[in-house]
Amino acid sequence: MNEKIYDIAKRLFENHREIIDPTILRNSEVEKMIRELGYMESFKEEEMILIKIKWANIIFNSSSLL
Repeated sequence: MNEKIYDIAKRLFENHREIIDPTILRNSEVEKMIRELGYMESFKEEEMILIKIKWANIIFNSSSLL
């Protein structure tokens, strides 16, 4: 599951580069974005938090490379 969370977070980062802090988004907003990527399963609240944190880490790491 950890690899799937990373894959989802990476795709969210690639498709929504305008978002600079995904941790402030509501879970329902992130779930809608995930569905737009083609994932149809539901995620538990803990998994949504992990996705948002991983997404934020990807943003941070990509900006530190600039």
